[in-house]
Amino acid sequence: MALAFREIEVPIGPRDCSAAWEHDEKFDFPRKIKVDDNDNLVVDVAIKAYDLEALANGNPTEFMVWHDKVSVELTTSGHRSGSVRLSAWLRPHPNYAASSGYGFRGTVKALVIADLEDGHT
Repeated sequence: MALAFREIEVPIGPRDCSAAWEHDEKFDFPRKIKVDDNDNLVVDVAIKAYDLEALANGNPTEFMVWHDKVSVELTTSGHRSGSVRLSAWLRPHPNYAASSGYGFRGTVKALVIADLEDGHT
């Protein structure tokens, strides 16, 4: 078993709260990813950390009722690479969501974990 890790860290620039932020980031490994008994690649992704900051008129703010959602999704391409879709959304309570001036910024970190072939052919 040869576990390999790829950390992906992506900053989120200031943006409004009207919709979720999404970003696709590619990854690759130096050797082929192992395949399980069902012909699935032995690879997955997890959220390592995230930091989202609420903004009001472009300035950091503390607001009592916010909703945050962060997710990661893995897509493979071939036996060594793929991409991770990172999504984040921080929004105020729906009563305030229609008000202009609310936004967010931050960082999302994901960790891709794969079991690689041993390299011997």
